[in-house]
Amino acid sequence: MKNALLLLFIGCLLSSCSGFSNASKHIENTEPEYVIQDTFLITGFYRISNNNEGLKRTQLYDTATYYVIPTPVISVKHFKSIEMAKGYYGHKVLSLQFDKMGTDLWFAETTEAQGKKIAVIVNDTLISAPRVNEPIPVGRASLDLGPENEIKLQQFKSDIEKEMEKYASRK
Repeated sequence: MKNALLLLFIGCLLSSCSGFSNASKHIENTEPEYVIQDTFLITGFYRISNNNEGLKRTQLYDTATYYVIPTPVISVKHFKSIEMAKGYYGHKVLSLQFDKMGTDLWFAETTEAQGKKIAVIVNDTLISAPRVNEPIPVGRASLDLGPENEIKLQQFKSDIEKEMEKYASRK
């Protein structure tokens, strides 16, 4: 009996030194809250994970929580211009226009993401997660927070313009 317990102990010790133990520790350490809670997302459009992998974010003015894949599909460096405009329902929206590469990326992403949500991030804040209904071949997007949030929308415009200036100065 002592020999059996000794063999079991040695076996457990050996397996804890093998790659299997390290693999299971790696899996434990990839829980979304553990790995990426403090990661900053630059302004842009991001994919949302279907399997709870990525950066956990709660949508502004909502309680919906999403896991955002941390690599932007289109980042602020592809923004050509931004302006306040009159939206479809008559209130102010932010209208973004992308450069050529951003336009191509936007079309490719909206083609692939049909029926799925895409995250809109401004300065590490999840602004919205609209569902993509169809491919968008033009290099434009609008951010709509509703008529009661025009002041916040103006603040986001200012934040985005500062980021655009920062990236333009790096070129």
